Amino acid sequence: MNSIAFFFQHNYSHFIKMISTRELITQLLQNTTIRNSIKNTDNFVKSYKKVINKEELHTDLEKEIDYRLYKQQYNRLWTIFLGCQKTKTFQIINRITQLINKNDKSVSIIMCQNDSSLSLQTSERLHNLIPNKTKVFVLSSAINTRPIIDDDSIVYNPDFKLLISYIIKYIAGKEGYLYPVIVSLSNDTQITKITTILEILQRPIIDGGYHLFIDEADITYEYLRIRLLKYIINSDDTVNMKNYGTYWVTATGFNLINSRTGYNECKKAHQQDIVLSPNINEIYFDITDDKAVIHNIDNNDFDIFSILSNNNSHFKEQLKDGSYRKIIAISSRITEQQEIIANRIVSIGYNVITINTNGIVLHMENDTKHKWTLDKNIKEVNKLIAIKYHSMTELKMKPLIIIGNRKIDRGVTFHYPSNDSQRLIFTDILIPSIQNWRRAIQIAGRCAGIIKDGTFNNIHYWIETKTYNRIIKYLKYSNEKLENVYGYKTIEELLK
Repeated sequence: MNSIAFFFQHNYSHFIKMISTRELITQLLQNTTIRNSIKNTDNFVKSYKKVINKEELHTDLEKEIDYRLYKQQYNRLWTIFLGCQKTKTFQIINRITQLINKNDKSVSIIMCQNDSSLSLQTSERLHNLIPNKTKVFVLSSAINTRPIIDDDSIVYNPDFKLLISYIIKYIAGKEGYLYPVIVSLSNDTQITKITTILEILQRPIIDGGYHLFIDEADITYEYLRIRLLKYIINSDDTVNMKNYGTYWVTATGFNLINSRTGYNECKKAHQQDIVLSPNINEIYFDITDDKAVIHNIDNNDFDIFSILSNNNSHFKEQLKDGSYRKIIAISSRITEQQEIIANRIVSIGYNVITINTNGIVLHMENDTKHKWTLDKNIKEVNKLIAIKYHSMTELKMKPLIIIGNRKIDRGVTFHYPSNDSQRLIFTDILIPSIQNWRRAIQIAGRCAGIIKDGTFNNIHYWIETKTYNRIIKYLKYSNEKLENVYGYKTIEELLK
C-alpha cells in the first residue's frame, strides 16, 4: 500500500472529524513520509478520495494542495504584492525564518533600492525579528564601518573573500555558522559582488543555492534584470536550478506583469502566502481608510507655504496629548530650494526637518541647525526622529514638518508606532501633482501603516485632486486582484 493511503487509514478517526481543510493540509504536510512520496497533486487527491468521502471538500482541497505543496515544491518564482507599509519586509523575514527552520542550505540575498537608509532599515528589522539565527551582511559603501567579519550579528561591508568563505561553510554544514543573509544596495559596485557570489554557487560541487528578494521591484528590477536574469531563469525559460526562490516585493509592481511592459518570469510567478494579522483591516491604515481626511487641492493652488498659512488654525492645533501636528511634505527636488522653503516655514512658527543629499537636518528658529545621522545603534529613520523628538523639549513646542523629495518618497517608514513613550505618528501629509502613479501611491503610503490602535484619531491628506484620483483607482484594483488571492493562479492568470 502506498504511504499516503496507509497514513490516511491509520489516522482516519482523527481526520474524519476535521472541519478545516487548511488544518487538514497542515497536519498532512507535517508527515515527512507523505511529503516525500507526493509526486503530483492528482495522485494525492486520488489517495485522499479513496479513504475519506467528503465531496464538498474536494475543490478546496485541490486548491490547498496545489498551492501549499505542489507549487511550493516545484515553482520557485514568487511575488509579494502588498500595500505600502503593510509588512512587506516582515513577509521577507517570515520566509527567511521558514528557511532557517527547515535548515535550508542557501543564502538569502535582499536587493534594496539604492539608498543606504533602506539597507540599514532592513538589516535592523532582520536583527530584531530573527535574533541569534542569522548573520547579516550589509553591502553599502556609504556605511563607514569596519570591513571585517566579527562576532556581531550584522556585518557592514565585509571582506569579500571572508564573505564567500562564510557562505560556503554554512552551506557545507559547518558547526557554529548562522544562516547568511546579504542586504545589498542596487548599484554597480554591489551588484558585481552579488553576481560573483551567484556565479560561485552555480558550481556543481557546492550543494546549495540562493533565494533572491527584489525589494521595491517596480523600480529596481528593470536595472537589476540585465545582470541577474540568468541566475533566475535559463535561456529556455526554465528556472535556474540553483535559484531556490526569487521574490519580487512591491506595492506598485503592475509594470512588471502587465501585457505590454511586463516580464515573462514575473507573469509566471505566484503570489507568496502572505502572513497577516487576523484583524489587519482593523489596525492597518491607508488613504482609502474611513479615517483618512481628504483635502483636494487644485494643482494651481498647491504651495506648501500657502497651505500652511491658509490653514493656520489646523496646523497650529494642539493635540490631546499636548503635542502639535507632525507633517510630511513633498517639495522641490532641488536641495537648495528645500533649504529656502525650510527657512520660510521656520519663520512662521514650525520646526522643520529636511531629508535630502545633505542628510537629515533639523532647522529651528534663530538659524539653529542640527544634523542627525544613522549609525550602527540607530539604523531606522523613524526611530531616529522619534528618539530625537522625545528627547528635545523644544521640538514638542511647535508643529514639526518633514520636507524632502526623492529621499522620502518610498521605502522609508516615518510612523514609529511603539507602545512606549517613544511613539510618534504623523498627522498630515502634503502631496502635490505627481504624474507617475506608482510614485504617487508610494508617497501617499508614507502615512500608511499598522497604526490604528486605541489612541489613533485620523490623518489629513492635503493632495492635488488628479493625483488623489490616480491613487484611489489603483488601490481599489490592486486590493481586489491581488491582496486576497494567494498561490492558486499565476499573476498573469489573476489579471485576466
